[in-house]
Amino acid sequence: MEIMDVDFNYISANNIVEKKHNKSFHIANGLCYKLLTNTDVLTCEEIESLCVIEDKINRLEALGINEITGICPPLNKLYYNNQFIGYTMPYLEGFIDITTASQNLSNNTKIDLLIEVSQTLKELHIRQIAHTDIHYANILTNGVITKIIDFDDSYIFKEGEVTPYYKTPVGDIGRIKELIFQLLIEANMLAMTGVARVRLLELIKEYMYDVYCDGDYVRRFKAVIPHRYPHDWLDKFRPCLCNEECYKKK
Repeated sequence: MEIMDVDFNYISANNIVEKKHNKSFHIANGLCYKLLTNTDVLTCEEIESLCVIEDKINRLEALGINEITGICPPLNKLYYNNQFIGYTMPYLEGFIDITTASQNLSNNTKIDLLIEVSQTLKELHIRQIAHTDIHYANILTNGVITKIIDFDDSYIFKEGEVTPYYKTPVGDIGRIKELIFQLLIEANMLAMTGVARVRLLELIKEYMYDVYCDGDYVRRFKAVIPHRYPHDWLDKFRPCLCNEECYKKK
């Protein structure tokens, strides 16, 4: 991973494209610059936090995160006065968050994208990386492929360790359940009858019983790679959406 120095005379308020949670984003030369601070006056607490992220980026690179096609990985570390202050990522031109994009996508396409997100998460988990912050704003798509972004809060787990639920692979998968509900059920409320919605929710529960934690994200949980991921069963939704006949019990 290359090291780049930041010139704040170049990256100024005039060409910062977005600010989010006090972080600045700048686009140049096909890269998105994520600045975790924009001042050379740093407190000890800020420096400590930056050092944690710098070390995390180094460890993620060592685990082969850049080999995963379904993510937007850190490419270059950014420094100012020899202090780490951020990193660059590929600029995903034409990509928007998956919820906004889904408004113009078919159910089949939404299922394809959710399957891709699930497959990417499994690749991360095999490398012992839990994203910990899976939600619509961190999953971008151009309608054809998906990219998971924002690894600032990711967690490198040890197989079998007991840790808060949100730091585990099953915590990541539990958040996919929320995306499934939002993209496939809430979006079809007007087209689906009450019976259809109930049956679809039962289907989700059937396949996610071993990872759903009732939203208790601080509960202690064993960090293990699940035997089953959503991409193993999401295809079952295709004939069911907007088709009440498939919910009738035989």
